Amino acid sequence: MQHLARYAQFVIQIFSVRYLPLHAVAIIATVLIVTTGLDWVYLVYVLETFPSWILFVADMFGLAIPIFLLLLSIGVLVLKKNVWHRACALAMLYSITLGFTLSTIIKVFTGRTSPPHRHHGVELVLIDNSHAFNFGFLKEQIIGGWPSSHATSAFALATTLALVLPTHWYIRMTLFAVAFFIGIGVTFGFHWFSEFVAGACLGVETGLVVGSHYRKMMHMNLK
Repeated sequence: MQHLARYAQFVIQIFSVRYLPLHAVAIIATVLIVTTGLDWVYLVYVLETFPSWILFVADMFGLAIPIFLLLLSIGVLVLKKNVWHRACALAMLYSITLGFTLSTIIKVFTGRTSPPHRHHGVELVLIDNSHAFNFGFLKEQIIGGWPSSHATSAFALATTLALVLPTHWYIRMTLFAVAFFIGIGVTFGFHWFSEFVAGACLGVETGLVVGSHYRKMMHMNLK
């Protein structure tokens, strides 16, 4: 119950007035990117320019890294008594679960159709379906969709760890480089560019809420 209460508290903070500007950026940027046709232009460009292996490596990393860190966090919580280690583990645990669950719940209602990538066949790759939103409840599958769960989870983790780990520039640069590779990599066929932007915004919000909470906790225990 304690963990559910903490999860609910984080959700309330993520959707509080304080973070409305980032939510607004995600929505306004999506509207602009979709209505101007940039989503489609971007997809055509990356399909013609970049090799498909980038898509699959980013997709694999986006799944493997959160799963590995989730299992690592659980292991630390079971085996470690050190307050700093446990705080880091809880921070990762909440950022991963919040990033994945919140993005998935939103996708259930936005119903964004995935881009027609190479596996759909050449004839479908030429069909622009970038404007296809099916608002409602489960009117579209949630593998893919708005916002990108890969981008949300990756940026939630990167932002959280940037706040709770030692503040060396190269650590932060590495964290966000990996998050960017995962988030942008899956736009090479599985996600629209606007879904990356929205996922990154939601991920940063999640990371700021979770990371700030556990950073304060660490500082209080060090005093």
